Amino acid sequence: MNSQNPAPAARSSLLGMADASFAFQVQLRQRLREIDRKALNAQLLVKRHGRGLAGYGVVAQS
Repeated sequence: MNSQNPAPAARSSLLGMADASFAFQVQLRQRLREIDRKALNAQLLVKRHGRGLAGYGVVAQS
């Protein structure tokens, strides 16, 4: 019986999926951190200059 062992191909496929999942998690974490940073900057801007920004139609609470 000359059947090939599918284990190496399956292992390679699983490692590829794990690598892709890890890379996705890293990118997601970085992008969420960037969104948080921008939101905090916007909140600080409104706190510091809220009345002045109201003249430009900015409506926000902080």
